[in-house]
This record gives sequence, C-alpha cells and structure tokens, in this order.
Amino acid sequence: MKRSAHIQYIAHDVGNILLIVALISLVPYLIIFWSQEWDQILPYTTVPLTLFVYGFLLSRIPYDESYVPPTSVAMFMVAILWLSCALIGSLPFIAHAHFTLTDSFFEAMSGFTGTGITFIEDVNILPKTLLFWRSYMEWIGGIGIMAIGITMQKRSLMAQSRLMRSEGERETLGLNVIETAKTFLKIYVGLTIFFSLIFLIAGISYWDALNVAMCAISTGGFAIYTAGIPHYDNALLELLIIPAMLCGSIPFKLYILFGLGHFVEILKNKAMLAIVGFSALGSIITSANLYVHNQYPLFQAIREGVFCSVSAMTNAGFQNADLNMWVTPSVLILILLMMMSGSIGSTAGGIKVDRFILAAKGMKWWIMQYFVKGNTSQTLTRYGHHVADRGAEFALLRNMVFIVMYLFVLFAAIIIALHISPPTVPLHAMIFDLVSAMSNVGLTFGYLSAESPLSLKWLYIFLMWVGRIEIVPFIILMVGLMHGFDYRVKHGTKKKPKN
Repeated sequence: MKRSAHIQYIAHDVGNILLIVALISLVPYLIIFWSQEWDQILPYTTVPLTLFVYGFLLSRIPYDESYVPPTSVAMFMVAILWLSCALIGSLPFIAHAHFTLTDSFFEAMSGFTGTGITFIEDVNILPKTLLFWRSYMEWIGGIGIMAIGITMQKRSLMAQSRLMRSEGERETLGLNVIETAKTFLKIYVGLTIFFSLIFLIAGISYWDALNVAMCAISTGGFAIYTAGIPHYDNALLELLIIPAMLCGSIPFKLYILFGLGHFVEILKNKAMLAIVGFSALGSIITSANLYVHNQYPLFQAIREGVFCSVSAMTNAGFQNADLNMWVTPSVLILILLMMMSGSIGSTAGGIKVDRFILAAKGMKWWIMQYFVKGNTSQTLTRYGHHVADRGAEFALLRNMVFIVMYLFVLFAAIIIALHISPPTVPLHAMIFDLVSAMSNVGLTFGYLSAESPLSLKWLYIFLMWVGRIEIVPFIILMVGLMHGFDYRVKHGTKKKPKN
C-alpha cells in the first residue's frame, strides 16, 4: 500500500483520539471554578483548544474505512500520540509559569509518561489548576492514551487489538477489545476514588488525597508540594500509599478476575507474586543496610527502606528519603527494582517484571533442551499456554531482543550523560537517575535542575518518551519515515539465468 494511505489513516485516527483527549482535558476547569482561579482560564484553555483544533483538522482527513492497519502503523501512532500530547500539555507551563519550551516539554513528558521527575524549584507557588494538571497528566498517561481513545473508537476487532498491543496490552485483552478497555477505565476510576477516600484516614485534606491517589494509582510520582511526600511527615499516609502503588503496578486483568471470583487464578499470577516478592526482598535488604551501614534508627530505616523499595518496584516514584545519604549497595538494589518494575497490562513503564520472568523460564527451557531424548520436545509455558519448538524460540527471542534494546539505549545514554553532565555528579547517582527516567519511575538524586545543560534535559525527555512507548514504536517511527510502513528486508537472492 502507498505511504499516503498509511499517513491518511494515522492522521485520521490520531485526530480522533486527540479529540477524545481534548474532551477529558476539560476536567481541570472544575478545579478552576472550585479554587476561583479565574486568571487560569486563558492559560489552561490552550490545552483543550489546541487538542480540539489539531484533532479536528486531522480527523477530517479522508481514509479507506475498510483499511486494517498493520502493527507498524499502530506503533507509529503510539509514538506520535505521546509526543503530541506531551507537546500540547506543556502549553499551560509556558503560558502561566513562563518556563522555556524545553522545561515545559520536560514537565509534560514527565507527566504523561508517568515518570514524575521535575526540576520546578518551588512547586508550592504554582496555582491549584496547574498542580492538578500535573497530577491529571500522570493519571491520563497511566491508563494509556490508546486505551482511552479505544473506548470511543469504531474500528474492527483486529484494528483495536493491534492498537492496544502497540501500547503493551498484549496479554490483557479479552474477546471484546472495546469492552475490555472500558472495564479497565472503570476499574481505574474506581481505584482512584477508593484510595482518595482511604488517604483521608491519614488526616490530610481531600484535595491532597485526590492528587496523591491519582499519582499513586498511575504510578506517577508528582507531588503538589516542593518537599514531596516528606512534606506531610506522616508515617500512616506512607503506609496507606504502599497498597495504592501495588494496585497500580499489577495487571488490571486481575481486578476482572477478582470480580468474577477467580481468587485462585489471581494468587497464581506470577507477575503479581514477583512484584510483591521483590518488593519485600528489596525492603528487607535496603532497610538492613540503612540500619547497619547508615546507622539510622530502626523505625527510620524500615520506613525509608520499605517505602522507597516498593516505590521502585511498582514504578510509582514516590520518595520519602534523601538518596544522597544512602550507602551505594542500597542504591544498586533500587536500580535493579526500577529496571524490572511493574507488569504488562498495568500503569507501569520500564522493562516490566513479566519479561524477566519469561527470560528466567527461557534459560531453564534452553538448559533442559540438552536433557531431552529422541524427538521429544521441551515445551515453554507462557501465560498459561504451552509453546513448543519454534514458537518458544520466537517468544524468547523477541523477549530478549527487547531487553537487549533497553540495555543498549540505557548504556548509550550513560555514555552521552558522562560527556554532558557536570563532573561533580557521582556516577552511581547519574546511572540511577537515567534508569529512573527510562523506566518511568521518578525516584531521583536530584542533580537534574533548571540550570542543567539543555542537551541533558533533552536526553531525559527522549528516555522518558522511548521508555514509555517501549522502544519498538520509536524504531518503527524512524523506519517508517525513511522506508515506509511496508518496508521489507530484501535478501540478496539472484534469479537463475535462462537457458
């Protein structure tokens, strides 16, 4: 198919989804009316207005309704959508806070990708409208722009499946993709409301509880105070946030199973067990290190070690400790947790624990192949299904290729950061923050600031974006722009000469 047909489809569907995002971006007007921040109407209107105009113009582009997009087109759309939403989401920061384009784009990208890294020096001076917009961006990005758009799209089942799979929802779909997306959205809203009410037990205001709940469930990490979670100095609140972070990081399909009463299947879910298990293990090790090596009081060691370990493993990014004071082994534990944080089908980013589980199964499968006799084949179990021979090899290859690509991009980013970062930044702190950005976690040593080099800020923007879309859509974007969407690798075969 001609490249123009692909572009028409991409433009039309991107436009439709942006119109939906424009609709849900009207919610912050409720905060304007509640807080009576009338001066925020014009600055914030730049978001829904731009989304609507941009989306309307793109959605008017004609296309072939019988066309079913290949996976490459769906991934191209994912890459473009996240860039578009982050760019448009940066407008209120430019209009009100007078940030530069780079700083505003950084804040919006950090929000929509659920990363939560910020270098706003004084968050306390921001109006409530802008504070809510930061939390709301994370909330929108947590469930996924595609998932929100699909609930109102009229496409074939095949098209919907490819769109959802392009955003990492491969193993969470039921037979009816639209109904599954709608169910996920209802669960997402329900969890947000539930934890907003639960956090009131800790004695904070409903305004604070709502913002903390949105960022916890979306595994975001933004805070409405400059000091972050330590602003409250509330151990009970931190304890209540832990289950909220865990709920956002596990596969949303488990909530559907819970509603159906399939409790045994939930308890057997390896991703959930791994998240809880590694959170517990990381909490024990870091707490012990803080108690023994940092000589923290036992309560403080447990409080910081458990909270930060769970935050790293769940991809949430909430932080109640100054990591500059931690011993290096504890920092390395958090790096490992951040790299495997969250699960496929949740609000988390990063490599995700599912891929590490499959890699471990793959190593076992590969070794056991040497003990198989005759024509007997060693099957690989994945998501409850048995895969053998070539199918298993393909699944393992694709899984390992993704992990290698992630590590390659991260390694390249570390080399670049070494050349452009201030020489006073410790190596382990730099690596930690880069892993945090690419895994969309948000835990940080705090060395990135508004005074950081422009090139370093754009490196972080790229890592947050490519980490959220899971690298492959970025590669598809580059290949699609250069070679088209039907690009095939041509093998060097020669035709036989005629006699």
